[in-house]
Parts: sequence; structure tokens; C-alpha cells
Amino acid sequence: MKLGVSYGSYLFTSGFVSDVGPSHKHATLGLPMRYYEPRPDRPLRWFIQKQAEYREKYFVRGISLSLPLPDFQDQAIVKETVDLLKKNELEVPLYKIELDYQASPHGYLSTEQEFSPCMNALRKQMEMAEHLNSKLLGIDLPGRVLNRYRKDITLEKQLERLSENLKHIFKLAKSFKIDGILLTNHAGYKSKDILNLVNRIRDDTLGVNFSVANPLLNLEDPIDAARELGPLIRMVTLNDLKVIGTTYYGCRILGVWLGKGSVDLPGLLFYLREKTAGTHGFGLIETTPLEGSEDRAVVESLKYMTENFHGYL
Repeated sequence: MKLGVSYGSYLFTSGFVSDVGPSHKHATLGLPMRYYEPRPDRPLRWFIQKQAEYREKYFVRGISLSLPLPDFQDQAIVKETVDLLKKNELEVPLYKIELDYQASPHGYLSTEQEFSPCMNALRKQMEMAEHLNSKLLGIDLPGRVLNRYRKDITLEKQLERLSENLKHIFKLAKSFKIDGILLTNHAGYKSKDILNLVNRIRDDTLGVNFSVANPLLNLEDPIDAARELGPLIRMVTLNDLKVIGTTYYGCRILGVWLGKGSVDLPGLLFYLREKTAGTHGFGLIETTPLEGSEDRAVVESLKYMTENFHGYL
């Protein structure tokens, strides 16, 4: 396994949820959380140079880009990015693309008219992935807006519409030098739902970017989830979450750096290496600490991996 770091790890900002939206009415207003926000002190150039520093010390060999970055509208920045990656011998094994499900009143893109603007944006992102020589695209399933826990849209209807949306994306991707599209497991859909979705699409280039801690958000054991998805796993995102029981029948699930949470990382990595035939070439570190420095969270996670799993790298 090669180690990589997600740009998203450096883009989290502490904040409070003031409006959790219709799909999260059960949540508590004012819940502290972290959310993505562009930060002037974390430009892409800074991120690449930081990972280049970690290349020898922590065996970092790649990066993943998690957002449609506004900087990529500037061709000079695109060229600088490509040159920096080449100079520092860093790969971009995964380029994540996003669907703006919040733009739809239904929580999914239900008509050709709704989907058309989205396709134009996706085309630009695929062009960027091609510039960066990234052969795999990642798609985050829309867990915040659309998820199995909604009462107003059945799970069957959701999977039906998602599969139709994904078929459009696969058709578009055929025009680019892309080897596959990977679905990332997020809160909102269990592993069996993702498997159901994959079976509806039936495309050999479709796989899974397995985020190792995210099954906890759906009350699944991560190793059981890995068994469910099995050979579909082509990439691994290394993250960790801490489940804390509370006094009155519930729990809190908090982002922490690797090795500080509730995921059995030794058992999980052993299973992935032995049972999935090593098809996942990269382990991409993505930290989402509720408190503290993102920089420290990344460094501590890299230390944890290199000190405890040197034989895997």
C-alpha cells in the first residue's frame, strides 16, 4: 500500500450547525462540527509542498483532491500544479468529483433539465483529472441531503434515481482517459445499499473507495462492511472516529486522528491485504478532528501508519 494524503484534511474549519436542513431534523441545533471551507492559508501549492516534505520521512507518495477547486479555472495554476506534482514525484491516484444534490428540490437530480448543468460542471472536473493524470474518479454519495433515513423518499426510489444519475456520469467518463469510478461510503447508506447500487449499474469499471471509519456512522462494524464490499474495494481512505457512549441512551461519534478512535485498524488492514488481493494501491489519509490542529492530525496519522504498519507500505 502506498500512502497518500487528502487535501480535504487541511480544509476543515471549526463551526456550529445553525440549520441542519430537512433531512436532519433529528439533529441538535448548535451541534459543534467541522465543515469544508476554502482557506487562503492552505493553497494547493502549499499542500503539495507540504506532502513533498513528508515524502521521505513518512513515505507519502500521492495526494487526493477532494473538492472542485476554483483555482483550476486559472490555466497558469493548473500548469503550476502539474509541474509541482511531477517535480516532487507525487501521484494523484484519486480525483473526487461532486454532484450538487442540494440544488435539486427533490434531493436528487430527477430530470434531464436538472442534470444538464451538473454534467457541464462534471465535464470540467474530468478534464482536470485528465490533466493531473488521475486515472480514478471518486464520487461521494450524497449522505447529507439524500440518505436511507429519509421518510419522504423511499430507499428504493433513491437507489433508482442514483443509479440513473451514475449511468449518465459513466457515459460521460468514456470520453476521458479514466480507468474507473469509485463510490465512497459515507453516512447515509449502508454497505448493502452500495452493493445494491453497484449491481444496478453493472459496469466493470465501478468500484469502491472504502473509507474505513465511515461504517460507524451507519452503525456498522468496519470489518463487516469491508467483507460486504469485498473485491469492489479498489482504494482505501484511512480515517478514524471515536464512538463515545452517553448517559441517556445514545452516543457521540467524533473525528480523531488515526489510532485514537474506535476502528480496529490492525484487524481491518490485515483483512484488506489478505482478502481483497491488494487491489487497493493507495491508502489516503483524511483526518476530520473535531478539535485541534488539522496539521497535527495529519502528522500524527502519518506517524501512526509508518510506526505500526511499516510492512504494509
